[in-house]
Amino acid sequence: MIKFGNNQHNQYLYLAPSSPHSFTLEGKEWPSVEHYYQAMKYHNTDLEEQIRMASTTIRARLIANRSKNTPRGDWKDVREKLMYKALHAKFSQHENLKRKLLGSDVKELVFTSRTNPWLIDDNRYGKLLMRLRKHFERKENPTELETEEEIDTPQKPQPQQLQIEKVLDLMLDLILTSQDPLSFQALKTKIPVFNTKGSSAYQKYEPYLRRFALQALQLKELRGIVVKEFSKNIDQVQENELERD
Repeated sequence: MIKFGNNQHNQYLYLAPSSPHSFTLEGKEWPSVEHYYQAMKYHNTDLEEQIRMASTTIRARLIANRSKNTPRGDWKDVREKLMYKALHAKFSQHENLKRKLLGSDVKELVFTSRTNPWLIDDNRYGKLLMRLRKHFERKENPTELETEEEIDTPQKPQPQQLQIEKVLDLMLDLILTSQDPLSFQALKTKIPVFNTKGSSAYQKYEPYLRRFALQALQLKELRGIVVKEFSKNIDQVQENELERD
């Protein structure tokens, strides 16, 4: 995992929207991704140019967020697409940055700066970077941006991811419905995927599955305690009502 923010001394600053790597987009030069992102809130207005010409990314954010004007009406619908568009332009026009991004391999990229809560919510910014990395890996012409349809369409879960989700759902169902506690090995015998030739592909997930099973057992135990206490309280309430009658 690679964690990064807007800290100037962070070795992964090049990944951040505030990194000082200019690029050309829509016929204009932008000092940073942050400048473009903030300016697009006021596209085709005088404020857009003020933000683009801001001396720093901090200044660009201040102008955008403290303005008496309100952002464009469709901002929440287009902001993710525009951020991705800016990231694509930045990394496409800086070959050294693109090589660094590709060099991060399969590591998870996590944006930690709190200057924009929306970007760190659900690691949204980090996921956009990882999506761009995958785009560069698979495209013969990496300077060609994805089509509008590709940008708007959410990434579909991979088959193995769907299979893991089924395993977890089945495991939870077995634990919660079984009358007796089940060991992890006993659970595995009841789950088909672990009894096939392809079961070795799931060995690397075993520590996580064990942890999930343990927490599910604890959840079942806690559920039993809550139900017991609730039933006891209900009985007490009924007894009190009978005494009053």
